[in-house]
Amino acid sequence: MEDKKILSFKDLYPNEILQLKLDENKIKETFPDIEKKYFQEKNKQQHDDVNEIELFDEIFDDYFNSEYRKKSKYLENKYSELYDKKENEIDLKKKNILKKEILKVNNLQKKLWNKYKNKIKFTSNFSDKIYKSKDVILINLKNNTQQTITNLSAIDFHGTVSDGHSIYLVSDYFLLIHISIAASQASSLGIWDSRMNNWCFTHSEEDFYPTSFIYHKNDDSFSIESTCYYYGQDLHERKYIIDKNRKLIETQ
Repeated sequence: MEDKKILSFKDLYPNEILQLKLDENKIKETFPDIEKKYFQEKNKQQHDDVNEIELFDEIFDDYFNSEYRKKSKYLENKYSELYDKKENEIDLKKKNILKKEILKVNNLQKKLWNKYKNKIKFTSNFSDKIYKSKDVILINLKNNTQQTITNLSAIDFHGTVSDGHSIYLVSDYFLLIHISIAASQASSLGIWDSRMNNWCFTHSEEDFYPTSFIYHKNDDSFSIESTCYYYGQDLHERKYIIDKNRKLIETQ
């Protein structure tokens, strides 16, 4: 496996790893009803500055997930209402009561998500049928060959919303890609193994925002520290291990 060592890598799109561009031919073939609605709405807005990705996501989401979104929107509005009250409250006792109310809403959001998560469809679940494929990371190996990571493979585990990303070479064979969903609130982590020419680990979650990464060669594991603020709550600091079987384990 010596020849599979990573010598260097190139981030081809440092400002936007996802490179989202609709493939209208694929969409027409796979989702004809959604494609029809998409063009109807797009034509209505032809004189405006239309964000095609957001418009398509909205139509796709309404088509498949309207029941969940309606209930989720109610909780989002409730959260916003409580958060604004908390920020403007000067009485410490009342502020703490509002914090507890916010926590209750957070728990209701999690319960709602757990109820619907296996039913919800995302555009990222159909990335190869919706978006155009593009190489976004180039990896140079010791054997003078190259590996490429595409935007679609990142979308598959991360989704379609990003406000930045970072790439780290953490050992001879591992390239670690951290993609932010919302700064210091939610993100995704992917580890590329050059010996597999594929991802050996991926994880995406709210309340998960890795800030340090260490690879331990002695037991083929990774240690990670996560620091984030989750929807108006206090700072969350957690430590994880990704073991040799590539299972994420919270240790603290």
